[in-house]
Order: sequence, then structure tokens, then C-alpha cells
Amino acid sequence: MKAEVYIFGNFASGYSQYPDNYTHKLFEQIGKTRKSESEIIYHRAGSLTYYIYTREISKKDNTFIGLCYVFNDVFIKDFESLFSVFEDVITIIVAKGGII
Repeated sequence: MKAEVYIFGNFASGYSQYPDNYTHKLFEQIGKTRKSESEIIYHRAGSLTYYIYTREISKKDNTFIGLCYVFNDVFIKDFESLFSVFEDVITIIVAKGGII
């Protein structure tokens, strides 16, 4: 099973992501089309499933942070639990003064 984790967002200095690779266009586009303060987007490309979470930092400044879990041939049905996991990770990052 292949599994990868990404962190990305539009910050005060502009768009950034880690790792920065072939997913750049996908995450940047999702950031531009966000519809709510926080959300999960499911994206499938062949056998890869992308569970992409975005959370608004500032509506005025159009800043947000995003996380993505990518799996090979894995489908997560429990989006409510997945959403809670993403929310917890963001809370930990903010509490520790990590990225933001």
C-alpha cells in the first residue's frame, strides 16, 4: 500500500506545499475553489485516492492551510472520523506554533 501525506496552503507569502511535486496544480486549484471554511474533498486518479482537507485561516487575506492523505487502492468511508483527524492535526500544528 502506498501512502503519502502533504501539507499545503496559501499563506502570507503565497502558495506553498510540501512535498512540492506533481500534485502542485491539483492542490492549488482546490485551494482556489474552496466553498466553505473547512472541508474535505475526495479525488481519485487511477488507483490513487486523495483525501484533501482545507481550512480557512483568513477570509480577508484569502489564506488557508491544507492537508492531504493519499492512498493506493484504499477507500475511506467514514468521512466524519476522517474530518476529525484532520481537525485534530491542524489544532496540534497551531497549538505548537508549527507552520502558521
